Amino acid sequence: GDVLPQTPEGRALALAERLTLLSQAWSIGIRPSATNDAQGLRRAAGGALQILLSIGHRGDIRTLLDRVCPANRAHHADVAAFIQGRLKALLIADPLPADLVEAVIATTGMDLVYDAMRARALGSLVRDGSFGPIKITFRRAAGLVKEHPLAGCDPALFQSPAEQALYTALELVPDAQGEVDAMIGALAALKPHVDHLFDAVLVMCDDLSLRNNRLGLLKAVTQRFEGLADFTRMSVE
Repeated sequence: GDVLPQTPEGRALALAERLTLLSQAWSIGIRPSATNDAQGLRRAAGGALQILLSIGHRGDIRTLLDRVCPANRAHHADVAAFIQGRLKALLIADPLPADLVEAVIATTGMDLVYDAMRARALGSLVRDGSFGPIKITFRRAAGLVKEHPLAGCDPALFQSPAEQALYTALELVPDAQGEVDAMIGALAALKPHVDHLFDAVLVMCDDLSLRNNRLGLLKAVTQRFEGLADFTRMSVE
């Protein structure tokens, strides 16, 4: 809750100091426990995180750790996971649903600012009441195609207008990977088409070619949003 550094030099120094403390602590085997954090590692991680969020720095936190303490690279995956844990706690205290935060974190490349952007954007849908139905639809789709290996389908095998409607709608969705608002807009736009497919056809039908074609179509839909959140990790409620 303290005032963050206001100059680029101050932010760089404060960030480097905190990342150095964390990197060096991990390199000599020091970890915070539930009852002891004498070195203030949680506070250091929280401070580094708040600086990154305040400036909107995009990128893998491990890259910053490697620049600050290149000799400790072997420990930086664990340090990054620790800092990400502080982000998770921060977002849940925001408050955002824990399952939503877990679903977002699960798709990360350790870009903590992007994690926060996605979680908060989806959280805005929770607050306006529109996220529940979207979550149910895409959790169902993601669960069906989890073990299906390939995305894509053959329109010649479509048996229902609902399949063609979803395929056409998906083809019209622009590639918006990384653009959070555009991805959420596309998610909301495709929801009724996915719902219509579930109402109109039996995805897991006995005809193997039709089943695989429908699963491939749904896989293409879920792949479009896999950078947004892992819907299979969200609760059914």
